[in-house]
Amino acid sequence: MMDGQAQELATRFEAANRDVIAAIEAASDAQLAELCPAEQSTRAALGCHVAEVHHAVAEWLRGMLANGAWPAVTMADIDRANAEAAQRNAACSRDEVIDRLRQYGAEAAALVRGLTEEDLDRSAPFTLFGNQSTTVRTFIEKVLIGDPVAHLESIRTETTAPVQ
Repeated sequence: MMDGQAQELATRFEAANRDVIAAIEAASDAQLAELCPAEQSTRAALGCHVAEVHHAVAEWLRGMLANGAWPAVTMADIDRANAEAAQRNAACSRDEVIDRLRQYGAEAAALVRGLTEEDLDRSAPFTLFGNQSTTVRTFIEKVLIGDPVAHLESIRTETTAPVQ
């Protein structure tokens, strides 16, 4: 049986993901190749980043539910992975970006929809949140929903800085 709060979280996440997809669809090829100065990546790479966070969050949620612990990652780990991904995904096509957003978004939404109230209330210390005890619900709100929302404006904003 589907939990009402899980359904609401999944719906909010899907809306945020749809907004990112719409912004990628609306960008010209030249805009997809432009550098988003605040993000230090192209719009295409930023769209891929959002998709890859969907995938990583789903994996982290599965791990938390299976073994009761969040991964022991540091900001340095995240920064390194983001920098590598920004280079790797800088020239991705619109279709590649949208396919990833749809695929990883659907995976994450399905996982969230299947959570129970008990699952949402599970918590453990999380290194990226200062080792504070973090519930699955809070993690979904801050990371799964928060990441696409946080990056949306950069994807939408006009820039004129070409990638060097």
